[in-house]
Amino acid sequence: MRPIQLIQLTFSVLVFGQLASMFAPSPSLAIDRGAIAQLVIESPDRSSQTITADRIRAIMEDMKVATERKSTEGTVKAMAPFVYSEGYLKSPEGVDRYSVNRIEAHKANTQDSFSVAKEMKYLYYNVDVNVSPDGKTAYAIDKGLVDMEMLGGQRYLISTSGLTKFALVNGQIKIIYNDGTTEINSAPGL
Repeated sequence: MRPIQLIQLTFSVLVFGQLASMFAPSPSLAIDRGAIAQLVIESPDRSSQTITADRIRAIMEDMKVATERKSTEGTVKAMAPFVYSEGYLKSPEGVDRYSVNRIEAHKANTQDSFSVAKEMKYLYYNVDVNVSPDGKTAYAIDKGLVDMEMLGGQRYLISTSGLTKFALVNGQIKIIYNDGTTEINSAPGL
């Protein structure tokens, strides 16, 4: 696997746990992502708990900080067990489509990504949040710019954008889906 591909999952906010299309969905999963989304929609949380925009912003900020600290557990903490992520990775080597299914795969991919990075620092980060009227679901749109130094000394500027969907799962706010785009450029002047 090319080291530049390992960078992806670290950045698109749920992109943590995401790499290029070489990762196939788990063969042990009997329900496809459409069925999972349908299950979430048809089985809404009945508790009095609601999602707030401030809580979603706090979760996204926690994930950003966990990325800068290279904390795998911190980046996947808010993910539902059945989380699904997909998107595009644009690099000097081309464009790859990726998908990652289930929290275990996100965790493994995040660990791989962090293992090749010496340091990651967000130069810019912005999150917009929208919560459903009943407070049971929400989505966040985030954009970021990351300065990443690899163990070998190479530096990259990584721009990210993503759509992250949240729902109440067993009474907790969890990430159920992420669609992200990450663009990697070398950063010779940094």
